[in-house]
Amino acid sequence: MRSSKKKYILYNGTMYTFESKLAAFFARHNFDIQGPHVQSTSLALLYDMQLGLTSGEHTFTQEMLPTWIQVHQPCDKKCIVLDAGGTNFRSYLVELKNGDATILKSHKGMLPATQHEQTAEQFFDAIAESIEYLKNESDTIHFCFAYAINMTPHKDATVLRMSKQVNVSGILHKHVGASLFGALQKRGWTSLKQVLVLNDTVAALLSGLSLQKNFSSYIGLILGTGFNIAYIESEQIPKLRNDKQVVPQIIVCESAKTNRLVASDFDKSLQEQTDDGALCKCEKMCSGAYLGKLISICLHAACNDGLFSAACATQLLSAEYSFRSINEFLWEEAENEITRICKNATADDVKLIRAISTEVLRRAARIVASALTAVALKTKAGTDPAQPICIVAEGTTFKKAFGLKEQVQAYLEEHLTKAHGIYFELHEVDEAIVTGSAYFE
Repeated sequence: MRSSKKKYILYNGTMYTFESKLAAFFARHNFDIQGPHVQSTSLALLYDMQLGLTSGEHTFTQEMLPTWIQVHQPCDKKCIVLDAGGTNFRSYLVELKNGDATILKSHKGMLPATQHEQTAEQFFDAIAESIEYLKNESDTIHFCFAYAINMTPHKDATVLRMSKQVNVSGILHKHVGASLFGALQKRGWTSLKQVLVLNDTVAALLSGLSLQKNFSSYIGLILGTGFNIAYIESEQIPKLRNDKQVVPQIIVCESAKTNRLVASDFDKSLQEQTDDGALCKCEKMCSGAYLGKLISICLHAACNDGLFSAACATQLLSAEYSFRSINEFLWEEAENEITRICKNATADDVKLIRAISTEVLRRAARIVASALTAVALKTKAGTDPAQPICIVAEGTTFKKAFGLKEQVQAYLEEHLTKAHGIYFELHEVDEAIVTGSAYFE
């Protein structure tokens, strides 16, 4: 029979449980190991969403970007799909038939302007050159542009900001579709009629149609390098003129921007080390681009606070750790710089590295669940268990981060279904971005 006794450790001459020591460390740095509370945070985020729908002038509020896209089953067709996400660029020829998407041709490469700065003209010319193999294969291109964009009623979009180390000068406020269309015309694309532009969260949302089930609404979640959510708004949008209203339509929240979350000392330290500071505060608390650095900051603080053995602290303080390395350590998947440190560390050192890392990931799960709960409440759907809301989750962080997916599911069951009577299904769709982009009309 296993003993129920806590394991006690000696710390500054006093006896403490391991859990108490860890809790004291996080409290000292204003990191709430029980927060953010999903129920109260989701209501704060719901208020933030409504503020964004009323006015787009709040710097740290979700922008709530209209797309003028409505959800319906597409007709049979062939289309070219482009996916500019993170630092990768993928291109496809896709055939839709009876709701099924088949990839006929594909190519993967690096997105232009990831190695060195380019002008907007050079950027779109480079994209045009990379898809030469698809020339005149279709009269329509569906361009999934995974950056902050302001969509137009004509299914084009202007660039609000670039990120993810993609450096393009002069691209802000340029039309993405029109710019690529012009670059392709110069290369002799005579049969091309239009380049339609959408956001990756919209593509994730639309991919839910491929499941061919009776859903009351759809939500698209991206949790990879960045963090964002799209949903279907069923009411008129206050900040739009009456002649621009399309009801219902997909809204891209730009969830990364909200400041309705309390930042710990660790978060503030991370913000100070990034170019845009407190902007996209939420994203810096939960997305793959920042989790490695954030956990490294926590580990270094624990070293400086004397929680680790001297030998382990010396090694931990010598470097920052990628989220991939931390995640591999948690999954016990591969040998890397962290596992090598652990070989010469004490059992309590190893336990502490794991505990600090998992606490940061648990908080990330609560943040994601809070945002999804707020969005689900805004849809006013899902009240009938026979017609749940379909949440399509896409992104490496969501799929692979240690324990995160399961925790998000559990938090939603507790705080969305049990608390509000809203039913949902959480799905991962194969090739979600390609499929959803092909469904775009």
